[in-house]
Amino acid sequence: MAALELEARKLRRQYDQMKSLTPTICLFAAALLWTGCTTAQVQAVRHTATHIEPKEAIAIVFSRDFSLDGRPIDEKEIVTCISDEMRKAHPSLRIVLPNEFRHTAFPDLAPEAAPNTPESLALLLDHAAFRDRIASLRIRYLVSVQGRTDSKYDGGVECGGGPGGAACIGLLSWDRKSNLTASILDLKQVRAAGELKVLASGRPWFFFVFPSPLMIGAPAFTESKACGELGQALGKFLAGERPAEPEEGQK
Repeated sequence: MAALELEARKLRRQYDQMKSLTPTICLFAAALLWTGCTTAQVQAVRHTATHIEPKEAIAIVFSRDFSLDGRPIDEKEIVTCISDEMRKAHPSLRIVLPNEFRHTAFPDLAPEAAPNTPESLALLLDHAAFRDRIASLRIRYLVSVQGRTDSKYDGGVECGGGPGGAACIGLLSWDRKSNLTASILDLKQVRAAGELKVLASGRPWFFFVFPSPLMIGAPAFTESKACGELGQALGKFLAGERPAEPEEGQK
């Protein structure tokens, strides 16, 4: 009998704790309906018509200026994401990855010293020695990718009490924006072919109630969204199409 009374008191305390915070929980729940979604916008600037033959390749170089809140982002992960999306539009497309390009084009330079910005690579197009070194790769388009991700933190914790005790709830969220820019050089025409820009925005969140075990959240992978959209846009760009801007709210 004593055990049942203790359990009843425990349930009553939890009920009182949650009841005192009901208005705040309702406000948080309404806010959550508008968060957790990732959207992307694509802008394309074309300087010349584009076309790629079956034996030609595209090379991707990755700028070390790309960062996540000031910290470097893994090159292989982003380039693989872009390449996978491009191959959906061009299954037989041959893609020269950054390490292979650097090893062939700049054999005497350390990876971190190899030119990778659009400006430096454009200048190299006028050098016969550079073109001779990469001739075996049969590269038609050289793509320099730059970008960054920034986050702004928001949210907080609120506590309340009742006859049965106290409880706290918290909502943490982030405004995340990932920007990616691909500058495309046409090695055959020795000129800039165009530029693609992708902005992916999202608001991941994390909601918890203490001492209750309630804990939920929703991610917003803006880097994955940005690189995926950039890969799709590159595939369309090479095919001569103008990349369409995704509809608002598309994930």
